[in-house]
Amino acid sequence: VMMRDVDESRRRYRAILTGSSGRGIQQNMTYRIVAGDDVSRNYRITVIQPPSATVDELRYEYPEYMGMEERTQTGGEITGWEGTRVTFTATSNIPVAAAQILFSNDKLGPPVDIVPMERLEGNQLRASWTLAFDPSGGYPAFYRIECRDELGQTDPEPTVYTVKILPDRVPEVRLIDPRGSLERPANATVPLLVEARDDFRVRELRMR
Repeated sequence: VMMRDVDESRRRYRAILTGSSGRGIQQNMTYRIVAGDDVSRNYRITVIQPPSATVDELRYEYPEYMGMEERTQTGGEITGWEGTRVTFTATSNIPVAAAQILFSNDKLGPPVDIVPMERLEGNQLRASWTLAFDPSGGYPAFYRIECRDELGQTDPEPTVYTVKILPDRVPEVRLIDPRGSLERPANATVPLLVEARDDFRVRELRMR
């Protein structure tokens, strides 16, 4: 790394160590200054690794009425039906003192929901969250895992995952026949043709 003259009168030079691809120094290193025929002693930079976690898998447990078997997926992007219980399994890069899931409307925005994570063996973390809409009909579009070490340090650039909740719409019922009011004798039989639809299945129909 070439050093640049910043004060010719005082013979002061400056260099910036940007690390690999300009992302900053990410591992321990030593450096020395070479000026003409003189060489400084070696200096050491020790990098403190921020605690972070990566989602290994998600387990989806659907409401019983949906009639769907639970499933497991790798990765952390969430897509599921309203009312589904999602269990997160994640692994931290180092042992952590605490971890929690932060749900937000923006990628790194303030959290609108916080779910503490349980610490397991082998740096594993686990938590569960039920997919639901808020009173306004919205839901947090992103989440991230915030880990803290014994010094209270967190990862300034955590991995952000997306959330997509599919609405469980109310059943739709349509009277096909008859289409209007009828007049019939007291002992007449009146057939009715009805169409009922739902996202999953119709459990029962009642006529009142």
